Amino acid sequence: MPLLIESLCSPSFAMVQRITDHDYCPDVTTLSTGKLVCLVSTVVSMDDLQVCHRMATLPQGQHFLYEGNLPQGMASHSLLLVKVESEGAVPTLKQTQESICLSYPQCSWQGSKDLIEFCAGMGALGQGALAAQFTPKVAVELRPSLAKLYAANSTAKIVVGDITEISTIQRVYEAHPYSATISSGISCQPYSRLGDGGSGGDTRAATLPATLAAAHYLRAVVVILECVAPAGEDGYVRWHVEQFCKRTNFNRSEIILNLHEVWPCRRQRWWCVLSAPALGRLDLQNFMPMQDLETVRHVMPAMKEWPLEEEKQLQLTPIEVEAFAGKSGSPGHCINMKGVLPCALHAWGSQMFACPCGCRENGFSQARLASKGLFGVLAISKNECDEKNGSIYRHLHPTEAAVLCGLDPGLVWDSQMRLVLGAVGQLASPLQAAWICLQVQQLFQRAQYGRTSIRLCRAFGLYRSWLLARAEQVWPAFPAQVPSPTLNKHSYGSQ
Repeated sequence: MPLLIESLCSPSFAMVQRITDHDYCPDVTTLSTGKLVCLVSTVVSMDDLQVCHRMATLPQGQHFLYEGNLPQGMASHSLLLVKVESEGAVPTLKQTQESICLSYPQCSWQGSKDLIEFCAGMGALGQGALAAQFTPKVAVELRPSLAKLYAANSTAKIVVGDITEISTIQRVYEAHPYSATISSGISCQPYSRLGDGGSGGDTRAATLPATLAAAHYLRAVVVILECVAPAGEDGYVRWHVEQFCKRTNFNRSEIILNLHEVWPCRRQRWWCVLSAPALGRLDLQNFMPMQDLETVRHVMPAMKEWPLEEEKQLQLTPIEVEAFAGKSGSPGHCINMKGVLPCALHAWGSQMFACPCGCRENGFSQARLASKGLFGVLAISKNECDEKNGSIYRHLHPTEAAVLCGLDPGLVWDSQMRLVLGAVGQLASPLQAAWICLQVQQLFQRAQYGRTSIRLCRAFGLYRSWLLARAEQVWPAFPAQVPSPTLNKHSYGSQ
């Protein structure tokens, strides 16, 4: 089935309107005449002549008059860029040529399990959500190259655009005009210890307030946020999340998940679930540590020989050899098959060059490399050998990095190896996503039935076993795989 891959488009008016420039829950009694505002509302009294409706803001319940067209029979209307015609206790707002109306029917239990992914990347979070019985419907990604990676393995509609722009939010609505669950892997660079650490001073930090505002306008029932662990303690992040909950009455639950507790990879991530008032608060549970897959070789028993063209793309260039070798004379950083994979990074294959996804036009500066070091995991190519210098070193193959981060190694991606490796380096692990999304499904069931039939640990254990079975399909030539009870016994099974 062909996928809808939408290119960036210019809004109908000259100046780009950003969602972050507007208060998503304004106090309408304090609005100034002539101002453009955005808000969510419901009809108090519909004017069949479409002249002037009596409306109330959601969730505050403040009344105002609205001069403009509204479809009938809808539960709520997100009015974006409407003009304040008159001030007062009950002000008048007016539709203009710039205005956008997003009208929504009542949400449904089934629709709540639809997923809209912001900052979607290659779609790893969606893979985990899919395992938890969510249905990815729309994926929003700024970088066209990453959007194509997502499209290669999903039937979701793809919107290529900047989530801080109102025009992008409008296209998301057009792709799926129903309430859903929204996820967002917000930009990590403002909070990462290896990033710039600029917090709210980094323009990329705008992905958080943009996600929260969009979730309000798009009538999300649940918002799932994912980022590096330090984001959970960052003042900018905490303020925006607290303001969202205060203004919308959503509930908040958050947790730090360590992937190495259930899979041989170090990946510590902050997860935050914001749930609608009617659903109640979700008490997120941490992983129950599992000890049967403790090392890389439990999942990937040996290094594989990949197609020659793919290995050539991953081979270290002379400048990389020099950088990785340092004073030792030969590159270090080789993968430790008896250990746990270090946390994969977006820049693993591009620290000395421009990033293939287009997020960075140059390699890291010498000053940055000197202060923060060089990171990566290397392997020795099984395809070629340099007669003069011996072994040829390469970066990990994207499939190797993917499976060790908990992503299905059987997926098909792009032929640009370093692009895919970079995409893997910034993914939200599907194992962590499945663990979180299974708990959200439990929340839905409790709200609907008063109880849940989902046995969290058993369901997660089954998905984990499936991932290991998929890995064995990619490495079939190694029958002497390290024994593991995972495929024969679900160690999470009774809970």
